[in-house]
Amino acid sequence: MKKLNVLISCLVFVLGVVVGILGMSIHNSLSEDTKTTTTTKQELSVEEEILNLIREISLYYTNDDVLLEGALKGIVASLDDPFSSYMNLKEYEEVDNRLNQKFYGIGVGVTQVGPYPMIVRIYEDSPAEQAGLQVGYRIKTVDGTDVKDLSVDDVAALIRGPENTERVIGVFTTNPDEVTTYNIIIKKVDVKTVSYDYFTINDKKVGYLKIDSFMENTPKEVEKAMEYLEGERIDHLIIDVRSNPGGLLSSVRSTLDYFINMDEPFMYAEYRDEVLDEYKLFNVYTHEVTYDIKVLIDENSASAAEIFAAVMNEIGHYDLYGKTTYGKGTMQVTYPVQGVHFVKITTARWLTPSKQWIHGKGVNPTIEVEQEGYQNLAYINGFETIEYDHVGEAIKHVQILLNCLGYEVRSDGYFDNDTLEAIKDYQNSKGLEVTGVVDHATAYYLNLDLFSYIGNKEFDTQYQRVLSDILGS
Repeated sequence: MKKLNVLISCLVFVLGVVVGILGMSIHNSLSEDTKTTTTTKQELSVEEEILNLIREISLYYTNDDVLLEGALKGIVASLDDPFSSYMNLKEYEEVDNRLNQKFYGIGVGVTQVGPYPMIVRIYEDSPAEQAGLQVGYRIKTVDGTDVKDLSVDDVAALIRGPENTERVIGVFTTNPDEVTTYNIIIKKVDVKTVSYDYFTINDKKVGYLKIDSFMENTPKEVEKAMEYLEGERIDHLIIDVRSNPGGLLSSVRSTLDYFINMDEPFMYAEYRDEVLDEYKLFNVYTHEVTYDIKVLIDENSASAAEIFAAVMNEIGHYDLYGKTTYGKGTMQVTYPVQGVHFVKITTARWLTPSKQWIHGKGVNPTIEVEQEGYQNLAYINGFETIEYDHVGEAIKHVQILLNCLGYEVRSDGYFDNDTLEAIKDYQNSKGLEVTGVVDHATAYYLNLDLFSYIGNKEFDTQYQRVLSDILGS
């Protein structure tokens, strides 16, 4: 059986797994025609008897293929491992395309906010950008189908399709009854995993490198970014892997190779037979790193991002700033089965250069910094009751955001008179009808201000701590 990509990832979507031999036996059972023979019940296996009962009397029986997939996904549940999974061909292709950055869609990032998803990111040069979609728009319809209460995954499934397929996307902003439609052609979307910049402060040139995930092209993107930053002769570099869910082992290996030059193992893989494999860097880059590096991590830095952080600290002796990482210390390998089935199985633990297993514990920062600037912030729904003399979590989120925007109100979720006056003042500043009620229009503008606030590093307390230490050095 040929190994595919070795994955070190923290995926939000969990599917299921199958062991090859058992999968075959189930497939044979499902494919066998029901026959009238002299076979007695005692001669039937338990699974055959259950399958026959389902075929004969189940109100919800459709076909044996559905039963097969359900059985295969059921096998993985017995492993009690959220990182192992069974995938059919379509599911595998979606995962493979994501890891290899082969995205076909309209080019938006969305999150669930109440009954309708909200666009939180527009990818550069994407069909969505060219069509004029904006951050803050709420998707209401896809090809005329109302997506109310559908999950983000279900909405994405409605949008996805072959290249050059047209989708009609209906969105609203300040009024859910006023829908604007956009005809958008599905294209390949170039999703970058790396962004970078530099600035000069107090005669010090500081580079900033943000790595969103470790995908196939990430090392090349990092190399391009560093060629630019080193060309500007930076004195310090901030590498940000916060909210990085991981990705490919080969990718983080090549990325580390740019910053770490060594012949010792950068990690180990420990298998169930206690065999310990060493992993060394490629040593493709032999240049000297002449600038100081500081790495930002948080609770959502996972898997490959944790490998990166651990190696940068244990071997590079660079400081880690932020919060303890997620704590995913296992490796997965995906195997093909009969060409149309795919099994992602946890095969090993990965250990840091000092042979520490961080699973369930995470990588600790050398300098712990709370993220006070963004703590407890959340997008505003607009479909919830947010008005005077009410109490609720949604009201609390509004109050926290109002305080971030310069107002001084309580933040315990009770909509008091001070909150009322703050909302009225906010509505007046935006040219909205002054009602004191957080309606759809008010929620829309609050969310736009939230986007701006989150994107402003002035309020990023973890980033600011790193910058403060750089300036004090």
